[in-house]
Amino acid sequence: MNRDSGAGEPSPQAPPGCERCSTQGALVASRHIPVIRTFHQRLLATGKPKKLALNASMRKLLTILKSMVKSGQHWSPSPRNS
Repeated sequence: MNRDSGAGEPSPQAPPGCERCSTQGALVASRHIPVIRTFHQRLLATGKPKKLALNASMRKLLTILKSMVKSGQHWSPSPRNS
């Protein structure tokens, strides 16, 4: 059976307001959390647009938070492997 374009399964979407909330969190993290701040500044130094750098910082922050929840760890301000 062919899977041509058209009506298919709906793509998963974030709840309303989730993007705005996580963007604000990334903005605060890019100023106050050293790991995210250095990542954000490195992207800006290489000439990436500000919005792209903020979105990348948001994804990095969400990845860190997801791994913390999965492993049951608490926030540590200094990275353990650095």
